[in-house]
Amino acid sequence: MFDEARHQIIKELRSAATLRVFLPLPDHLSWTEFRPLNQSELEVDNASASRAMRDLLNCGLVGRIGGGPAMRWKLSLKWGWRGNAAVREAEQARLEGTPPPPLPALNVAEDILC
Repeated sequence: MFDEARHQIIKELRSAATLRVFLPLPDHLSWTEFRPLNQSELEVDNASASRAMRDLLNCGLVGRIGGGPAMRWKLSLKWGWRGNAAVREAEQARLEGTPPPPLPALNVAEDILC
């Protein structure tokens, strides 16, 4: 996670419970895929965890699909990124509803030799 983004986000968060939920999220979620989130892992009560996740969703810090017990979450590219530019561009295109740019061809032999 980038320090500048982390400091800016901490300023935007409205409650201590939201901050307590926000900080350990990289240990539980991914930037590239939606995953279920067990609220008991967040070390706050379920009501506080639900409010905090809703606040984080409203701030654009997490993404959500599904609902109820099938709800899955992922980290937003807004506050940190671990990956390559092609994947980031494809994700941004998905969010904007435009077709993603083609991924570059991989030359495994060249990558190994270089």
